[in-house]
Amino acid sequence: MLTIAVISGKGGTGKTTITASLGYILASEYKKKVCLIDADVGLSCLTRLFKVSYTLTLRDALKDPAIKLAHIMRPALSLQNLLIVPSGTALHDLVASNPKILVSKLLEVSQSGVDVTLIDAPAGISSVVIASMVASDKYMLVEELNPWGIDAALKLKSLAEKLQKPSIGLVLNDVVGWKGTVRRAIRSIEEIVGIRVLGVVPNDKVVRKATMRLEVLAEKYPKSKATKAIREVAKKVAELVS
Repeated sequence: MLTIAVISGKGGTGKTTITASLGYILASEYKKKVCLIDADVGLSCLTRLFKVSYTLTLRDALKDPAIKLAHIMRPALSLQNLLIVPSGTALHDLVASNPKILVSKLLEVSQSGVDVTLIDAPAGISSVVIASMVASDKYMLVEELNPWGIDAALKLKSLAEKLQKPSIGLVLNDVVGWKGTVRRAIRSIEEIVGIRVLGVVPNDKVVRKATMRLEVLAEKYPKSKATKAIREVAKKVAELVS
């Protein structure tokens, strides 16, 4: 079993879009049992994308130790091997004073028999992000190809080193440019940040369409340029758990 915290230094990088499609592809095409944990408490976009109906949330499980993570997992998109853990709201107030309660709750996923867990953590650095990383085996960065993205990646890498957490790689999202220019930029980023680029997701007009309609990109647009790039990332993740 592999647990990956999906993190980003700033909002608006497409982290949740990539997490959702990555999980969907791993479940539907690679037949992995996948759990997606919506820990992005400010927006809960992951839960909304999959249109999951629920009564219990991660917040409920944190407040009541009797509620196990397995009790709140819900199947998504008619796939019995794709499970969602909805976040609820305002986890920060619970976690800030006692981060260990989130860590211990997230670690329960190891008892659920899943192959891959993706934790969609909030953007930036917070107690929820730190707890998500502590509870994970590895982390994956999602950033944009610009100076702010590089700066954010460096800050999160520094945090990960303090937590002694390895990275599976960096996904560059919404990339525009000629192939030669992008390749040179990738080499520079890998040298500066010290993390390999796991995938490059190109700018694609259908991404905005899927986002506005609250759709999972890989499900609705399986042949799009962006989905094909995420599929390459999924292949590499699947190899880690095969």
